[in-house]
Amino acid sequence: MPRSGIGISRFCEVYSMSHSLAGPRMKVKWAKEYISHFHTKADMFLRKHHYPVIDRNSEAGVTLIRLRIDRNMPLLLWGVRIGTIVHQLRSSLDHLVYQLARINGCSTPKKTEFPIYHAAQKFEADGRRKIQLLAPAAQTIIEALQPYHRGNLFESDPLYQLHQLDLIDKHRTIIFAEGVIEEGGRVVLVPSTASVRLSGATRKPLQDGAILSRIPTNSADVNVEQTITLAVMFQEPGPLQGKPVIPTLTQFCDFTEYVIALFDGCC
Repeated sequence: MPRSGIGISRFCEVYSMSHSLAGPRMKVKWAKEYISHFHTKADMFLRKHHYPVIDRNSEAGVTLIRLRIDRNMPLLLWGVRIGTIVHQLRSSLDHLVYQLARINGCSTPKKTEFPIYHAAQKFEADGRRKIQLLAPAAQTIIEALQPYHRGNLFESDPLYQLHQLDLIDKHRTIIFAEGVIEEGGRVVLVPSTASVRLSGATRKPLQDGAILSRIPTNSADVNVEQTITLAVMFQEPGPLQGKPVIPTLTQFCDFTEYVIALFDGCC
């Protein structure tokens, strides 16, 4: 293989000295772009392979609108994509701490990490050493961001949620997400253009043949004009179960970007 004009050690030195927090920011930028790509692909798949159909024969005097699924969702692929996005965001925070240690005068920081703890005792016992090479002001900011400051509501903290998802993806299994009927979904009928709310519980895993609505007519003139609204939701047990994947990942991006910006004064 041809050798590049700059060695890896020299690259790291130039990158660390001249770009400061550009690396962590680039990870967040990549995550945003990948979320947009994932959103487009998942939405296209759901629209193409999940759609309402008319069933006039199951119940007398009633037209049923059922869900038709002609291709299974690529859940493993979706889980891998979600995990990749989550890891880029979580690791951007670790890169942030490494760079802050270099900015503070440590040329080769070791055992640095962005600590995320939901218990103050654990942070003091284990987390504080991970940021001991940082300037006092930077350490204070990181401590103030810890989920334990939310008390019993620590599971609602975006840093805690991001960290837990990353642990699942790295050490346990692929993150489980599934397509569901979006809450408040409707179908529109023609020629009357009446709007009919979908029946049954929403934000549940999709099933082929599931009844979406019962209409008290069996008129042959009734047809479905609009497709139903679908979304991808987290199904992993925990605080994010049932939450929409794309908006949640976008919120993680925004919050990670906010955290990195808190340290601009340190550069």
